[in-house]
Amino acid sequence: MVLAPSLAAWNPADDATVAVAPQVQTGRGRCSLLRANANPHGTRRMPRSMALDYGERRIGVAVSDPLRMIASPLTTLQRRAGKRPPWPEIAKLVEEHEVDETVVGLPLNLAGEETEWTKEVRQFGDDLARRTGLPVNFVDERMTSVAAERAVRGMGLKRSEREQKERIDAAAAALILDAWLRQRARGGEG
Repeated sequence: MVLAPSLAAWNPADDATVAVAPQVQTGRGRCSLLRANANPHGTRRMPRSMALDYGERRIGVAVSDPLRMIASPLTTLQRRAGKRPPWPEIAKLVEEHEVDETVVGLPLNLAGEETEWTKEVRQFGDDLARRTGLPVNFVDERMTSVAAERAVRGMGLKRSEREQKERIDAAAAALILDAWLRQRARGGEG
């Protein structure tokens, strides 16, 4: 996956909507085209996928484009170790970006086995599904933080910007989402 040079320059919300077709007259009265995904503002909903890279101190977040072809880092949420996740902030992001499915990175050990941390991440995924009502998919996240750090280093940013852990966490979430989108495109959903 190639990360855009300016992670902050692109706002995924800019591409979130398209105009709804106007109402048309039919032989049986008026009907509205594309109404199923219309929202009260007269725009058509374009749902997205969201990935979360759940960590002890931070949660990296990434979203897809409406066509679910591109994964982009979005933000990093702060979390105090041992405390509950920032559920209000997560709910706000889900609503703002019209998310209809989520992906959570599953931290397996190098042998591909689950650990105690994996159990905690699975519990986070279960809570996420319960709180949002959205499906949660788990993706093997082994080595995504290392790959994200390399990608961020290769972006030509100043050293102080490259070493921001928040930037790396959001990039890791984008890599997790990219893996999910590629798997989904091959027909390997779930």
